[in-house]
Amino acid sequence: MLMTEVDRLDLPTWRKAQELEQHLGDPRVAANPLSCHTTVNFDEGDEFPQKSVDALSDVGFFNYLVPEKFAGAMASPTELMALTRVVSRRDLTTAIAIGQTFLGALPVWLGGSDEQTALQSSHVRSAHLGCLALTEKGHGSDVMSSEVVAEPHADGLCVSGEKWLINNGTRGTTLSLLVRSKPGTGMDTLSLLLIDKETLSDGATKPVEKIPTHGIRGADISGIRFVDCVVPESVVMGGVGGGFELMVKTLQISRIMATGFSLGASDSAIRLALDFAIDRQIYGASVVDIPAARFSLIGCLLDQFMAESVALITTRAITLQPSRLTLWSAITKYYVPVTSEKIVRDSGVVLGARHYIREDHWSGLFQKLMRDNAVVSLFDGSTAVNLGLIAGQLNMLVAARTKSHGHLEPEQRDELLALATLDQADTGFPRADDLELSNNGHDEILDSLGWLAEKIAAEPGDEDEAIRQLLLEEIALLLLERDKLDAAVRDLNLAKDFKPTSEARFELAKRYCQLFAAASAILIWVANRDTINGMFSSGEWLELMLARINSELSEVGVSHWMQNKVVIERLWQQFLGLYHDEKMFSIVPFALAKGVR
Repeated sequence: MLMTEVDRLDLPTWRKAQELEQHLGDPRVAANPLSCHTTVNFDEGDEFPQKSVDALSDVGFFNYLVPEKFAGAMASPTELMALTRVVSRRDLTTAIAIGQTFLGALPVWLGGSDEQTALQSSHVRSAHLGCLALTEKGHGSDVMSSEVVAEPHADGLCVSGEKWLINNGTRGTTLSLLVRSKPGTGMDTLSLLLIDKETLSDGATKPVEKIPTHGIRGADISGIRFVDCVVPESVVMGGVGGGFELMVKTLQISRIMATGFSLGASDSAIRLALDFAIDRQIYGASVVDIPAARFSLIGCLLDQFMAESVALITTRAITLQPSRLTLWSAITKYYVPVTSEKIVRDSGVVLGARHYIREDHWSGLFQKLMRDNAVVSLFDGSTAVNLGLIAGQLNMLVAARTKSHGHLEPEQRDELLALATLDQADTGFPRADDLELSNNGHDEILDSLGWLAEKIAAEPGDEDEAIRQLLLEEIALLLLERDKLDAAVRDLNLAKDFKPTSEARFELAKRYCQLFAAASAILIWVANRDTINGMFSSGEWLELMLARINSELSEVGVSHWMQNKVVIERLWQQFLGLYHDEKMFSIVPFALAKGVR
């Protein structure tokens, strides 16, 4: 079992997550913390899951929101992502409330002074909730139009205005608050302030009432109104006028860290559907005997592995290659939540009417999970915002690849292997100066396809020769699709279509994300196939996954990846093995807590 893989390999990133999983116990047992029964009941009553938050506080979860260098327990962002995944498979409302606390602290970890990091660390380690307060009712995600102002005052700054649609807006003790610190519309007119409510005078703030939502119904989605709120100048983070840059760099990390929510939710969706399909008898057989249902479930597993590959690469990049996050974070925030939503939809089809019922199977968790999971693609930049960020960089990316012919220097190859090798440490946490505002056309992940093909051809592992040849064929097709994408970008330029939000560029951005995801999965496999055993090392899942991606990119449909019946059957049996052994549907499938079948 891969519990021994976690122990056999030097994989401390997953060891803490495995320990938390065992401590929380089987979520199907009503008496356990964050059980399906408990989370659904909180949701039914629109009740904030304080008992669940307290249960996680009691085991020190909040310490992992604080990097070790600030007196916390977080050894790496990947460790926090794995822990978040454990919580998210049980309850996204709880996971997102605590995740918002991390988001609110991120500007401090990146750009705060010694005094600010010490203050924030103390609050978070004491399990005080926090938030990042950016949005306003009249402007949504258009933060450049922010109307909350911080004006000079004899005692520092006087803050006035209202932030709206803020998770933990009322319950949060601390806020990283975006304000306009001088008149105008330029980037240097915005500042980020660290607000500690406990230090404010009475009446300086007023809560904006909780806003009813479709998902995460118990969450404190509310807001805060500042009424002549006087704060000292020492609350400014990163300097007056530096708020926009610090906010952009904050979102580069938060967009990646949101993958823990998506991967946890989709794991439960697959597990719920498979659990039902095995037991459900219809027309004299179980649902898993229906070919369409089986193919749907296998597709869900392949999508999960693809999304996880992107998440692992980019989460490790937070410490190992932070200068690349301006592009990679947008790809991650688009691709992983959208893929997770697809997994949930496809799992719902297998469940049939059960997916809509608010009781019975797993206490009716699926319908809550489905609603909750939809919110992940909305925050920290919506799907459209992230596609716009990617589309806006296509010209530079294509120009750089045309110049380099997709060639990687030896040091770039070494860096990529280090980035993808899961038993190599990615400890630490960046500061704002480690991040950039532009990739300047560099994307070593997608550029690595040719080199990866050469490496697979020259250095065969334990995979079957037939699988190796199939992998090489699929990578060759991916290279052709990459060339077609680059040509399409050049054609748009010739047609004078330069607008990042044009329909054509959005579609190309989506295709870019698919190619990036495929390259990420290949890189993860090449870097770890000799150390992580079992289902992962065979490469069969990867061959089917790439065939599936190529079918979609070439608009052939699903027929291409369905042709290899022998490999599909072997994958199905491995899939069932993960389920029956109660392991996470993951590249690193650590043992889940066992309670009831």
